[in-house]
Amino acid sequence: MTSEERAENQALSERLTKYADTIVTASIVAVVGLGFGIADADIRPSLARGSTIVTAVSVVVGLAFLGVLVLLRRWELVLKADIPSEARSLEIGRYLHAARVVIVGLSLIASIALALEAR
Repeated sequence: MTSEERAENQALSERLTKYADTIVTASIVAVVGLGFGIADADIRPSLARGSTIVTAVSVVVGLAFLGVLVLLRRWELVLKADIPSEARSLEIGRYLHAARVVIVGLSLIASIALALEAR
């Protein structure tokens, strides 16, 4: 692999990491938005009427986010396979990936709990 190809792989790997971070951010924003909706006396009745749909959508979106996070991590590892890295760097990457999955998972659980609370 040439140095130019390694540089391209590194850049794409960094982009995938940013996409993963964006997914985590989107899941947090969704839960916060749902929480504000439930806290608002004018919106809560509408959410209560559609709590089954809100719960179903939360589950589908949360699982999709988790699936995409796993795919992004796999692609990132494939791209980094030819790039020399320290073992510590790879270990930290694993921890970051686990943290992202936990945050999205907790966001999914929080969305379901909030949707059920709206009933």
